[in-house]
Amino acid sequence: MSNALLTAANKIKFGVEELLASDAQVYFENIFSTRHIGRVVDFMLFQCQPFIQAAGDPADAEYRFRHMIELAIFNAWVNYREGERSKCVELEFGWDKQRLIISATHIAAAGVGGFVPGGEPADEISGRMQKMLAQVQQLADGLIVRHDPVSGRIQAIAFLAADEHEKLSSAEYLDLSQLPAAGQQGAGCQDRGRVESGSEGWAGADAQCRRERRWNPEAALR
Repeated sequence: MSNALLTAANKIKFGVEELLASDAQVYFENIFSTRHIGRVVDFMLFQCQPFIQAAGDPADAEYRFRHMIELAIFNAWVNYREGERSKCVELEFGWDKQRLIISATHIAAAGVGGFVPGGEPADEISGRMQKMLAQVQQLADGLIVRHDPVSGRIQAIAFLAADEHEKLSSAEYLDLSQLPAAGQQGAGCQDRGRVESGSEGWAGADAQCRRERRWNPEAALR
């Protein structure tokens, strides 16, 4: 599965649903504040219980998932490019019977490099990212980092696998700068029908064979 996963992830536009079965559940959100991260993670854990409970050790799977997503979000948040008017971390997660995948995307400063575990950090920010991503890798069954140096977008993808054969032995780095249309994505979050604060808790839309939903952290766990 690892080769197929890397091939699917090595493109400019990518979503975690591309690594999951057609009937998978996929959720996404743009994070503008860390204030409600605890609520968001609790809700995510509630939604993906079918995968968690099917794991050999549900308590261990829940522990790993919770800390994977928290570390991925805070890595993106604290290492966001300075000088932006606001921070926005794009968060996705989804699951099927075979794997549970999370993704956190942010904009990093120009010049960062070597931040994937095992690399040589180019600067202090790269070193800080490497330490946090190494912690994500220790919890996950696989870690892929997609980086477009032109736009500064960094996407960390981590997953738990039901099958031992799907595990990645090392973190994988994909440099997107050589792909067609690299760097043309905007520096801000993707506009995918954002739910405004104060709206109802969920907005849903069918997209081919999958369901994507956004959550309102204020309302998700009321």
